[in-house]
Amino acid sequence: MIDIATTRSVADSGTPAREFDTRSAMPTILFVVVWALVLFTFSMPDRADGVGTIDIISKLKLAARGVSLLILSVMLLRQFGSLRGSAVMKTLLPFGLFVIWGMVSVAWSPLKSVSAGQIGSFAVLVLLAANIATYWKSNACTSQVFFQLSLVLLFFNVGLVAVRFLFADLGSAIRSEDALVHSTMAGANASLGIILLFGARMVWGWRWSRVLLLPGVAVHATQLYLAHSRTAMAATILACTLLYVVFVNRQLIWAGLLLACCAAGVYLAFDPAFELMGSVVSSGTEYAERDEHSSISNFSGRSEMWEVVWQSFMTSPLIGHGYFVSSATGELLVWYEYGNWTAHNGALQVLVSTGLIGGLLMLWGLGRPARIMLASLRQGTETNRLIHFLLVLATWFFVWGTMNETFVGPLQPESVVFFAMLGLGIGGALSVLQSANNKSPAAATSYVTLPTRQETGGLGPA
Repeated sequence: MIDIATTRSVADSGTPAREFDTRSAMPTILFVVVWALVLFTFSMPDRADGVGTIDIISKLKLAARGVSLLILSVMLLRQFGSLRGSAVMKTLLPFGLFVIWGMVSVAWSPLKSVSAGQIGSFAVLVLLAANIATYWKSNACTSQVFFQLSLVLLFFNVGLVAVRFLFADLGSAIRSEDALVHSTMAGANASLGIILLFGARMVWGWRWSRVLLLPGVAVHATQLYLAHSRTAMAATILACTLLYVVFVNRQLIWAGLLLACCAAGVYLAFDPAFELMGSVVSSGTEYAERDEHSSISNFSGRSEMWEVVWQSFMTSPLIGHGYFVSSATGELLVWYEYGNWTAHNGALQVLVSTGLIGGLLMLWGLGRPARIMLASLRQGTETNRLIHFLLVLATWFFVWGTMNETFVGPLQPESVVFFAMLGLGIGGALSVLQSANNKSPAAATSYVTLPTRQETGGLGPA
């Protein structure tokens, strides 16, 4: 059970967590990697459709991810013999096996360059999570990661909004594959930007969050509206509501409900016939349908996509068709067009490309860190706030993953956020469990076995 009362009492204590403490700061190079991975996720609008076409942006993406892979690998190897490094690698072992399986799947993939490139990008993300977990020392590191992610997402969305109004021909955040940034990706960026800022402000109250909150929410909300992403809007409302309910003082919750009731009473006094409400609902429905009146009932055409992809999965259920490939030929006919379509569903994307073997490895990869994080909650430390926030964020990724491929799709800002948050959760949880292990080994190892310093032969970061 999650101790919500403990979460509130810590969050409302009035003592914000120490932030940007140089004694426990993460290496700056980690955030250089984060910025490079997030910013180089757009595409040239006039890029020809086809495998093997490499423009300057694609070359920059390859360079950024290749250099990131090298940097992250070297950083992690430096901590190989440490207590924390060994525990992190053990925790992320299933993800490592998934990466290896994805590399093996290149052998039977009909689009070998696509599979190799995409599994390489996924390996970079796993290494990012491993490094953040390994170098995590205190909540000051949590503040750093939140700040950098919030800043880069804000920078990214400021650029998208500016391009949308100043250079409309580039196709910023529109529903077309021939666009600078697809609207689905833009909606996810904006949604996560809002959630991270609300979380930083409500959960920890960091000073920088006070500065970024209003301008950040304004920019992200604008982008969210322009993206016309129904799923992103619904997931944002759900996550923000959960954040409010879990972390805000109960008195404020009741005050908010009372204010809402008073507002409803005032509204009824001035508009008893609900004429204004009817107009608003009508406009909202028109906006949500996006001039596609049947799109909501068939999930914007996804029902057709899921049926075709499921049939493709059944032709190779054990090993799939190769990482990030959805058919034996590399092409599927969906929406009157052939292409290597993504499944638009996280679970189905893993199954069709890596088969049941990959699906089981992914479940193991997600379940192992979750088990460790939940185990750390029993210690009742300040890290509980982080774990509770991650549980709320997990609901966002679950909702988003039902309609999109989420972090198992191409490398996008949302996947960088996912693995950065995964690294924070693992780092914080292992730190708590290692401290408890030193005091009472039996209590700390009931959920996870941690290596001792004698076993690892090194000290490393605690």
